[in-house]
Amino acid sequence: MVGEHTHHSSHGHVSSPKSHVSSPKSHVSSPVSHIPHLKSHALYLRVLLNSSLDSFRHPRDFFAGWLFDALHFLIVVVAFVLFSNTINSSLQHLISVNDLVAGGSLDSVALASSALKVFIVRAVLLSLSLLVAYLFSYTFFKRLSLQFVSRKRISFGKFFWLNASWTVLWVVFGVVHIYALIPALVPLVQFVFSLSDILGMFFYYVVFLFPLFVYLHCTFFLHLSFVECRSVRGAYMGMFGSVLRIHRLLPSYLFVGIIFLCLSFLVPFLESSSQPVQWALVLSLIISPWLSWIRIYIFLLKKNLVA
Repeated sequence: MVGEHTHHSSHGHVSSPKSHVSSPKSHVSSPVSHIPHLKSHALYLRVLLNSSLDSFRHPRDFFAGWLFDALHFLIVVVAFVLFSNTINSSLQHLISVNDLVAGGSLDSVALASSALKVFIVRAVLLSLSLLVAYLFSYTFFKRLSLQFVSRKRISFGKFFWLNASWTVLWVVFGVVHIYALIPALVPLVQFVFSLSDILGMFFYYVVFLFPLFVYLHCTFFLHLSFVECRSVRGAYMGMFGSVLRIHRLLPSYLFVGIIFLCLSFLVPFLESSSQPVQWALVLSLIISPWLSWIRIYIFLLKKNLVA
């Protein structure tokens, strides 16, 4: 992966774009800083274009990332199916116990209360087990993907705690978003729909998909920052810094959205009578290669000083 770098001369000027390629190990700074206005935009777009084209020239990293992401999603789908089946079985047992003891004696009520407690404990333990299994699978396969892209070794323990803390933060945010923010924004969405269906649909997707966009952006840069500093604290600091530069990545994310739109046309060909199988196919054959490519693309943007 070749990055295009800028370096300063003794008079404080920026070297020509050709020197960026010929001296990749020189001291680096932003490709759009210290450059005249028009040339800075021309160089910025040129680096974006080079990064976009270069992202398709790493088949080994791409297919490795695709495989690792697909395996992770398959494990998650299987684990979730087992979790759902076990919870449904326990729930059916609880319902049958309540039906048997309905209107019965105090002993029957105690039996129903005991069955309810067993169901709650089992549900909590299964949920925690599912979360831990997800984190282990996610950390293991993401670690392999990042090692392929960066050519650097990553500590499993530190990376696990990074992902665990990050997941907990987003679980809390997800609960707040679903049960507080969305209900509060529903009247506003309805008002926008009353003005224009097109504008209302756009606003609807922004409300529901913007957190996903923020999650993807922050997660990619959280991981890349961790690869560089190998510290949980440093990874968060690097990720917060990337949020301040997110406007510089909007053209790149437009390109990312176009790639996803192209892949989405494959969804009708993956329809299945079984919902878990359909989820496994979509996640493995559409989402996984998309995420693998984005990982390479953003790594190149960071190497080329755009991100």
